[in-house]
Amino acid sequence: AVGGKGASNKEGSDTTMNTNIVKRLLKQTSEVSKLQEKQAEEDANRRRRRKRGNPADEQPLNEEEVFDRQVQNMLLLDDKMASRSGGKQKSFQRITAKQKRESSSRKKSSKLVVGNSRSSSSGIRRKPEKTSDKKKYNEQKEQKRMKAIAKLLKKQSKANKKK
Repeated sequence: AVGGKGASNKEGSDTTMNTNIVKRLLKQTSEVSKLQEKQAEEDANRRRRRKRGNPADEQPLNEEEVFDRQVQNMLLLDDKMASRSGGKQKSFQRITAKQKRESSSRKKSSKLVVGNSRSSSSGIRRKPEKTSDKKKYNEQKEQKRMKAIAKLLKKQSKANKKK
């Protein structure tokens, strides 16, 4: 009977330890989440203050100052629009230069052959050679004919010497 009570006490203490650990973890995570929410709220408030500016710093403007600011804004806008007209030409030149670079890099990359050969020269593409053409064929034919004529002349010269 004593062993039974000890076993149940041990199991009970294990479950209370587990629940205590779970409670601590939940408390810590809730604290962390509260801190994160608070930090996010403070960041949002800072952003709002930056956008708005401090209303105490601003003084009411008279009509002349309002007019001057409008003129300054119009001049600034005009300068920006004037500077953009040159931007079209620059962007066109930049795009064409980029296209030229890409096409040249494509040409360079096409010179390399990707294969499974281990030799060092396999990476270099050679110009394709014609396997046969009329000119080459006619030259070979002419050489054979000349060799045949040379043999016949040699035979004739030997025959003439014997006589």
